[in-house]
Amino acid sequence: MSLVIALKGTDSVVLAADTLAVSEDPAGMSKFKCSKLRAVNNVRWVVGFAGWGDAPGLIEVVNRRGFDFGQDAFMGIATYAHELWTEYQRRHFSGVMDFLLAGMDSGIPFIQHWSFGVPKGRRRICLTGPSICDKDYEAIGVCGHGGLYFAAEYHRAPLLSKLAFEQRR
Repeated sequence: MSLVIALKGTDSVVLAADTLAVSEDPAGMSKFKCSKLRAVNNVRWVVGFAGWGDAPGLIEVVNRRGFDFGQDAFMGIATYAHELWTEYQRRHFSGVMDFLLAGMDSGIPFIQHWSFGVPKGRRRICLTGPSICDKDYEAIGVCGHGGLYFAAEYHRAPLLSKLAFEQRR
């Protein structure tokens, strides 16, 4: 279960993500900590990911190849998404992955989203996007149930008792 959220300000963008990842193998499932945010475009932008498989591995391979977003870096985002898609196919992955890319371009904050998934009415997984997010926020992963994750993970009885005690003072 993943939650990655991007929030646009007037002159900045903030990306945040949980750090819980799950691995499946024949012996069962295990959970571990994993950063779901990676710097790209010479550490100017950040890409976040959610979903199945080795999305961090895809990003690392493309980064190690020295992917260049080009003179018009904003226009290079589609090429970057296609590079990730090509690596995804080369590795014969089959699970859904979602990506959020956020940063500043010419002093303007932006958020872009793309997916490797099965669009409605199709049977095969494909690249959908990237597309610019017009809203001031975007989320991938558990999105609608993200609040449930944070409530389950961070609301602890001792913490709630301490907060209630401090409010009474």
